[in-house]
Amino acid sequence: MDPANLRLILVADAPSALLEVCGVTLLDRLLRQAQRVGLREALILSATPEAIRGEIARPSWPRGNVAVEVEARAPGPITVEELSRNMGDARPAIVVRGDIYCDIRLLRALAAQTNESVVLDSAPGATVASSATQTQSPSFGPAHLTKTFLQTRLPNELLSDALEGAVAAGTIQAIDAALFPRYIPDIRRDVRPFCLGVSPDSRPEIEAIVLNSAQKGTLDLPAYVHGPIETFIISYLCRTNVSPNEMTIAAFLFGALGTVCFATGHFVIGLVIALIFGVLDGLDGKLARVKIETTPKGELEHALDLVLEYSWWIAIGWGLRRTGLLPSALFFAGLLVGGEILGQIARGHARRLTGHLLDDFTPFDRFFRRIAGRRNIYVWLLVIIGCWSGAANAYRTIAIWSAASGTVHLVRAVLIHLKNKPASAPVESA
Repeated sequence: MDPANLRLILVADAPSALLEVCGVTLLDRLLRQAQRVGLREALILSATPEAIRGEIARPSWPRGNVAVEVEARAPGPITVEELSRNMGDARPAIVVRGDIYCDIRLLRALAAQTNESVVLDSAPGATVASSATQTQSPSFGPAHLTKTFLQTRLPNELLSDALEGAVAAGTIQAIDAALFPRYIPDIRRDVRPFCLGVSPDSRPEIEAIVLNSAQKGTLDLPAYVHGPIETFIISYLCRTNVSPNEMTIAAFLFGALGTVCFATGHFVIGLVIALIFGVLDGLDGKLARVKIETTPKGELEHALDLVLEYSWWIAIGWGLRRTGLLPSALFFAGLLVGGEILGQIARGHARRLTGHLLDDFTPFDRFFRRIAGRRNIYVWLLVIIGCWSGAANAYRTIAIWSAASGTVHLVRAVLIHLKNKPASAPVESA
């Protein structure tokens, strides 16, 4: 079903729906998710309408494409009749409590359904946090409902009871978060989706889940050091007004300073900047995922990264040649950049062919990614080998490692191509 044909109905009261998780209120978080799912209209039913209207009045561009209305309702659990009355036309609706945290994949799956369905979590205590005593499943999960379904229930029946009864009777499809597919290609790892009620006591656990779900997987070795540092910084940065795009620009300008240092022969200062940049570079994407502030423009950050990385390698080569430390440095610069480009082409072809990242095909690919030529690997090698035997030997090493890595990726891409290419049609005999 086209999500634009659905309406979002939130049952949200203050203060529970206005509790902040990683710098974003639960209500705003759900509306941001709705926009990314493709929903365009939202009705909020609230026993505290003025407080909710105050939250909606706050500027929030990540939900700016969702038209929101707020209607007053009596306090207490919502009934089947009340929900049916507020559904208005015959369009289906996604009905959600406003005081929950729900993984966007579950909401996206719900919006794609053609029949009535509800999200539940058969193992809500299995969180990533060390203790799960406070975390619990909400009284009813997000549901994809129609008026036809509601008309089959008793008018005064609580919606939570109606959904529970329908699941038990098998008259409504259940989407179990505990059994939902966990792999996320964009971050290259398995992440267990949750749909959980949130309270002030359980908020630390929910925030741990949010921060954990923003961490990319299949890491290179340096990223095992960077990851915890990034998460620590984001846990505080997400509570500020700093945007992911501002982080991208600041990190790029900082990295460009490293290019200047390398080109002018100030290799030590340049490497210090490069080491710090390794952490800064991961903050913008992680912040965007945590606060649901992702945009198509965020993809430009990868292009800026490539420009910056290539400028480093060329600048180091230029600086080594200019200072006389490595007269053949420009040859090695070409080898380094060429290996990187070769690897990019190979990985891109594998993904276009199969829809999966080359780094995730086999245990060998997952292992090789941890040591393959990449910016962070190169920077660490420059530091370690540079301290041991000088900048020239360090630069030669990363150039050769880049060429070797690109060759391995090319071979793996060719093997994947041969395995996945469409079979040619048989030739008919005359």
